[in-house]
Amino acid sequence: MSLRDQAVLGTGVSLDELEHLWSLLQEPVRGPTSVSEGSNISNSDNRTTTDDSSAAEVERKRKRMISNRESARRSRWRKKKHFEDLTDEMHRLCMANHELGEQLGLTVHRCSEMQKENQRLHSERASLYAMLSNLHQISIGSRARNQIIYPD
Repeated sequence: MSLRDQAVLGTGVSLDELEHLWSLLQEPVRGPTSVSEGSNISNSDNRTTTDDSSAAEVERKRKRMISNRESARRSRWRKKKHFEDLTDEMHRLCMANHELGEQLGLTVHRCSEMQKENQRLHSERASLYAMLSNLHQISIGSRARNQIIYPD
């Protein structure tokens, strides 16, 4: 790659655009075609005005092109930043989801343990109720016997 190509790459102007601008600068300025002096001044002024407006238009286009490239660069940067932000959020949400899954697993395990404990306590309550009922029946029978044996 030539030095000229490398210089062009750093400016954001294509090689074709640069060659076109160079050819505009290389064109000779044409002299007046009219014989009269007044028309010479007028033609020269028109050509200068045309050359100035052409150069101004070329400069305006060049600035616009540079502005568009800078705008596109900023747009790509914003898109990349947005993608990175979304990727970071996805990773954060995946980690949060994993933690919630672990918490859910622990909660389900605790719930299962509580249900087993609840069943054990119900069974124990039923057993104790049966024992208490038997003791009550024994107590009633004992009182009845005591009243028969030892009436008041």
